[in-house]
Amino acid sequence: MREATKNHFQQQHYKLGAEDETDFGCRFEARPIHLGGSRKNTIAYVKLHGQNEETKFNIKCHHFGPSNSSAHGQSPEINEIYCYKLLELIHVGPQVQFIIPKRFTGSKLSLYIVTRWEDDFIPLSGNTEEAVGVDVLVQILLLGTFLFIDDLHSKNCECDEAARMEVARKCLKKWDLLSQIDLAIEQITPEMDQMKQQEIGFKGFNSSSEKLDQYISTIKQNIIKLIGT
Repeated sequence: MREATKNHFQQQHYKLGAEDETDFGCRFEARPIHLGGSRKNTIAYVKLHGQNEETKFNIKCHHFGPSNSSAHGQSPEINEIYCYKLLELIHVGPQVQFIIPKRFTGSKLSLYIVTRWEDDFIPLSGNTEEAVGVDVLVQILLLGTFLFIDDLHSKNCECDEAARMEVARKCLKKWDLLSQIDLAIEQITPEMDQMKQQEIGFKGFNSSSEKLDQYISTIKQNIIKLIGT
């Protein structure tokens, strides 16, 4: 993981016009245990050509990849890649990059997900409902429902149905979700093409585009139904 991450950022360093690595930096530390997470992960501090300060990133295996207790995993899930990019575009999730290493880990090739670290981020589990607010909780529930994110569910929001629906409609308008759905596809196409070249399959389907098309079609139908109610 760390080798693939360093190679990934070295490529970005030279694309910025660097002639050598005198001003390149990439160091690692363990992710804080109290933040949880079952997938293999690490924290990287990166400084690229022309940058004065390091940027902190969280790097983890894809959801079905090797875990802390097992080196073996399953193929990546195209929906996971897509969700990360879509959440970034609607300014709900962090800036995200994807690393596709050329060496196998265990019996499957791992996809690494790189997100920019926010030091002021507080996990939902560390907040009370009163501190978070109903609007935020409804946004979480809405995204969990539309994007089929299993660990976001109705227990995260305890307001009445009418209030949830009103907040949900406002969020959809603010996010411009229908147009961002198509933009997210465009932005993950390079990763999909690279994985196809390396003959990396996706979990559940022979074709990543086949599964993604079905997934996106369902999301759009649900959004249209909600907007029309």
